[in-house]
Amino acid sequence: MKQLYHGSRTGNLSKLAPSISMHGKLYVYATKYKMIALAYLGRFDSMEISQISHKSDNRLTGVSMAERHKNAFINAYDGKTGYLYIVDDENFKSDQTEWSLEVVSEDEVDVIDCIKIDNALDELKRLSETGDGQLRLYYYPDRPDYMPSDDRDMIDAALESYEISKNIETAKRYFQFYPQLKEKIVQKFLDVYSIDLNDGQ
Repeated sequence: MKQLYHGSRTGNLSKLAPSISMHGKLYVYATKYKMIALAYLGRFDSMEISQISHKSDNRLTGVSMAERHKNAFINAYDGKTGYLYIVDDENFKSDQTEWSLEVVSEDEVDVIDCIKIDNALDELKRLSETGDGQLRLYYYPDRPDYMPSDDRDMIDAALESYEISKNIETAKRYFQFYPQLKEKIVQKFLDVYSIDLNDGQ
């Protein structure tokens, strides 16, 4: 048996039931990495905090999380309580989503153990300071090399959010955070989907 972690803001669960999430399918999500499960205790999306995994020889060597805006970590995690549920990896499948570090089960899963997190931000900071460098937090305006200074990567992120949710309003939220990219996002949707995001505005 190998153990997996599932992050949740709901406590006192003895079983994890599949639910519809961003992929539109009934899944229980889990990961073998505690720091990744912990990240799911926050309330944010990729337009506020960017997260990237670093690999070597197909093995995870670390995770970087970077604020896109000032106080993004505080807004997402400070004072947020949650639970890390430990489950058996049986019945979980890999390669079902676009992210290789998460696995999913289409069946209800028994909980083996649970770790209560009193403050998600404090725990993230603790892991970043004591976790052998596997988790690195970047506080705005500091950013890793992979994040362009002009935020142009958010143009493709808007398309990815639409591909997953099929919800135009999700893509339009990027206008709020990145008004300087609005024209480019609108043009990209016209080119790729023949959808005019300006309709109805």
